[in-house]
Amino acid sequence: MVIKVINMVLVGSNPMPCYVQAAYLMNQYRSDCQELPVPNEQVFIHTVATQNFMSRICEMLQNKYGSNGTLLSTINLESEAEGKAEQENIRGKITNWLNDKMEKESIDRVIVILNNTGGTKVMTTYATIALREWCRENPAQLIECYLDDATKKLNCVRSISGGNEAANSKYDVYPKEKNLGYFVHLSVAEIGYLHGYKECVNKNGALFVRPMGEAPADDGKQADFEDALKLIAKKILNDDEFRDLYLKLFARLSYLPNFKDRAGKICTSDFQYDTSNVKKPQILQLFDQEQDGRWFHYANGFTACSPSYGGCWINLFQKMGPLSKKQRNQDKISECMSMYTNDWFEHYVYMAVRDAVEEEQERCGGDMPEVELVWSLEVKRDSKDKGFELDIVMSVGFELKVISLTIDDNSLMAKHKFFEAVFRGEILGGTHSQVIAVNWAENREALKKELSSFSGEQYHHVEIWGKDEVKDYDKLKNLVRELLRSECPNDCGEDSL
Repeated sequence: MVIKVINMVLVGSNPMPCYVQAAYLMNQYRSDCQELPVPNEQVFIHTVATQNFMSRICEMLQNKYGSNGTLLSTINLESEAEGKAEQENIRGKITNWLNDKMEKESIDRVIVILNNTGGTKVMTTYATIALREWCRENPAQLIECYLDDATKKLNCVRSISGGNEAANSKYDVYPKEKNLGYFVHLSVAEIGYLHGYKECVNKNGALFVRPMGEAPADDGKQADFEDALKLIAKKILNDDEFRDLYLKLFARLSYLPNFKDRAGKICTSDFQYDTSNVKKPQILQLFDQEQDGRWFHYANGFTACSPSYGGCWINLFQKMGPLSKKQRNQDKISECMSMYTNDWFEHYVYMAVRDAVEEEQERCGGDMPEVELVWSLEVKRDSKDKGFELDIVMSVGFELKVISLTIDDNSLMAKHKFFEAVFRGEILGGTHSQVIAVNWAENREALKKELSSFSGEQYHHVEIWGKDEVKDYDKLKNLVRELLRSECPNDCGEDSL
């Protein structure tokens, strides 16, 4: 008796559930293969408008899983008819394909699995009706599957036992114990490619902290830099006087002409101030008031951090020097200024996310969805595309999480940045993506109120963290851990939160 298992996937404008379900079914080592069998053939039903999504899904499945005995086929609906004509077109294309398959391969019985998550409403409605009718009239069983966004599981209804047997509907959820993120992992670049973005790369290679998953440097240089950075962050986020001085000089640097050229010698790792010299230090020539110059002074020696002024920054710049890939001191100024204006906060949040992920991985013994963490991501459809940038991006299992950072206390700017993150996150990662807005200048409730128009039910994948959440490094890590726990509920226990 010849029995075939055919998985029919409806491909709309959201390719993620199409890929995830197809990839999960191709896994021959999952425990539910008897209930939800590995397909002999996967058939991707698409329109002209969604053909590119279909092609990328098939390409990625082939590259990742190779030839494991599963055939990949397609049905092009082509027609742009509407109403009853469209219904007949969909019904005819699907049933004709099945009839030809049964006849040519002398199939005695077929199990049809329908993934109706990714298709358009019209495609889903008419394809479901067509398959239900066909399975009633043939020796076939239909299993309808839908990828639940909340549980990250397949909700399946075994709706029809074919031939003359009575209908026997049965509801099941797969996988039984864990969610699909444990079994299907996509890197950030793969998620981008699935949605049509061929280039997803790190724009700024100058990540001075330890990358996630890598062992600490033996010489301790990265650890020294991280300690200096945590001190800077603690001062800015908790010390009002320090923060006010920082923001004052931040504003002045924004309007100072030729600052990078004029300060090239000053903010380098080997420059030392001689405060006994009656001649003013060179940096004072850049400002009108001496207190601005004192911001970059050492206090009590070359390693101390002044509680009120910028010894912390000189200390940080000094720790950056050995980690920089720049050879000339004058070339290092751009890195120092980027660190001063924006990168310190990005590095700080990156460290917290990295530490939280690694601690969870250790606590769970690796029994959690695979995680990739990328900093300063540049995304382009191709080499000619202008593209866009995202601050910190993480893939957890198959889902994308975009962490959007802003240090601006201007609510209009915060709204603009967050709206951009929501928009960019969805076009890169689809509707399954999640956006976390982080702002150290405002509290969480104020941010929620300001951003309420973007964080309603239509954007249920939204988290907002304010200054009270980020000023404590351990509290920030716990927020990340809670985020990870939402991806793996009931696993590894809940005691350590």
